[in-house]
Amino acid sequence: MTVTIERARLADIEGIVEVFRDGVKSQNTFCHLLDLTEGVLNHKQIQFRSAVEDEGEVLFTWRHETGKIVGYIWGIIKRPVDTGRVGQINELVVATSHKRKGIGRQLFQSCIGWFRSQNVQRVEVNFNVQNPEASAFWAQMGFKPFFETRFLEV
Repeated sequence: MTVTIERARLADIEGIVEVFRDGVKSQNTFCHLLDLTEGVLNHKQIQFRSAVEDEGEVLFTWRHETGKIVGYIWGIIKRPVDTGRVGQINELVVATSHKRKGIGRQLFQSCIGWFRSQNVQRVEVNFNVQNPEASAFWAQMGFKPFFETRFLEV
């Protein structure tokens, strides 16, 4: 199987949104996070467009040999004054039909390479801890707990 990991282009946004949609449906089995309304999907298109155009962000796609995008990773550089350049992985999503094939790991390695090229000293990630697959993945990638965020629906 031929694998193509590359920086996203504006023409890729529709395919990335489809992977996002699949990922939300998968996450909603653990914890209902989002309703996939047109407003949410339009907002994601705007965010992804910014990630493609902004030099402080990166969006890598994993493209199947058929040309279809089946995974993506979105990273940004934060610039806190006290800790130097910090990378933030905003999203890593692999289509349900392509999970457990090493795609997430390959996307992660591409993003880490980009962070290193940008002189980032630390990388952070937030994820749904109710998803055991995500918890195991990020632990395998070497991430350790630091802060914990909790929420209360009101």
